[in-house]
Amino acid sequence: MQEAVENDPKKLSQVGWQLLKEGEINKALQLCEKLLNIAPNFDAAQYLTSKVVLKTGKAELALKHADLAIAISAKAEFFIQKAQCQWVMGQRDQVRKTVACAVSKAPTNSLILVAAGSLLTKCEDIQAALEVFLKARDLEPDNVSVLFNVATTLRYLGNVDEAEVIINHVIKLNPEDDNALLFRSDLRGQTAVDNHIDEIEKRINNGCNRSWNSEVNLYYALAKETENVGDYKKSFSALSTGSALRRKHLQYDITRDVSLLDDIRYHYHSYEQCSQAMSCDSSAPIFIVGMPRTGTTMIERILGCHSEVVAVGELDDFSREMINGIRTFAKGKPIRKELMVEASLNIDFKTVGEHYVNGANQVAGSSNRYFVDKLPFNFLYCGLINRALPNAKIIHMTRDPMDTCYAVYKTLFGQAYPFSYDLDELATYYIAYRKLMDHWHKVMPGKILNVCYEDVIDSPELEAKKMLEYCQLPWQPECLDFHRSTAASTTASAAQVRRPIYKTSVQKWRHFEEPLQPLQKRLQEAGLI
Repeated sequence: MQEAVENDPKKLSQVGWQLLKEGEINKALQLCEKLLNIAPNFDAAQYLTSKVVLKTGKAELALKHADLAIAISAKAEFFIQKAQCQWVMGQRDQVRKTVACAVSKAPTNSLILVAAGSLLTKCEDIQAALEVFLKARDLEPDNVSVLFNVATTLRYLGNVDEAEVIINHVIKLNPEDDNALLFRSDLRGQTAVDNHIDEIEKRINNGCNRSWNSEVNLYYALAKETENVGDYKKSFSALSTGSALRRKHLQYDITRDVSLLDDIRYHYHSYEQCSQAMSCDSSAPIFIVGMPRTGTTMIERILGCHSEVVAVGELDDFSREMINGIRTFAKGKPIRKELMVEASLNIDFKTVGEHYVNGANQVAGSSNRYFVDKLPFNFLYCGLINRALPNAKIIHMTRDPMDTCYAVYKTLFGQAYPFSYDLDELATYYIAYRKLMDHWHKVMPGKILNVCYEDVIDSPELEAKKMLEYCQLPWQPECLDFHRSTAASTTASAAQVRRPIYKTSVQKWRHFEEPLQPLQKRLQEAGLI
């Protein structure tokens, strides 16, 4: 019986899919190697191998197996897998073409359409993604997964009212969809006469057999809505419960993150270490860096309203190209994480810069002189950015430390920012971040422009002019009408940036002054407030 399984490609592939599902990647790789030896022309074998290999980070090899699967049988799911590989490689133009092939192969398959729309969203083609999701909705008008994607995309495009109608329908179809409840709570500011607090509390108190993820969603939804209506005690109680539950299910060590930031300061310790002769001379990139929830999206929108600038969203391209450069330097040999920063000193920064700009231009297009990349975490790489792209501009967004930390703490980020679910860890990370930014200013004086959130709120025109002057751009009053922009925003601030500048978020942390005292004490001891 065992021998029959080992020589049956279909049964072997079933075992391989199970291993992949269970995260047994090494065993899955061994099985794929055997499977390919037995049946190299079996399309499912090539497809499975592409899936498994992509999990190991070898996107080029995964792409090769996806192409082999397509050559045997041009199925829509094989094109989706090919597009996934191209996405990991930063080939957005190719992703779009491959996704179009997948859709043409299976125009009535909602699973393929949703996968296609998700890839287009990753490429920042939000309008194109919406069109694909709407095709899926036409096929399955009551498919909650499809409807959720439609609602999310509408929110990115600023169509909040329409998104709320759809998400209410999702909740009606599936009352246990707690993720939809959180989505609805975040769509707009809730009011005393129009909120869902009773409904959320009823679900929490029901105590049914709910997953911890659902519990977290409910508590964050309750925290959001009770804060909106001014019930701050109940809001923080819900937030602290939800964040503690989220932290409990994270495998995270704050000391590793702090060590990384310290390592960066140690190795990029002087201007000489943050510059070099051979680099990419493009002046197109404008990086907006800092902590999340500090107004980076607002600044992106202000700059993006300039006729010579396009906003490209939060790209992970620079860090990806840096890692690719390290792998090239290491000639494929594995490098321990604690040695990555030191290894980065030896990479080909000119190539990193050129590849980064090429990838970003696939989002930006060629009609604008400049593009804005607002991934906050690029603050880690300011010195490396200067080595790869010495003509790039770097704007560091700052905000009151307590407001920053509270805004981070109350946001459910998914897989990002794992330090945000514990106030002590959040303080530790924030202190390390400030040390690194002070370091960059010291070793690269005048290179980075600090922009203060509160200053933008108080004097938007003055601060906008200051940023444009730094970017060597002429003043255009349209930059102050950023809230009228129809451009998509895929960040947590997608709803807020549709509003004119408002001051209600300044010093918001003071509503929670008592429970935030331990955080305040840590920041005071560090000399930050």
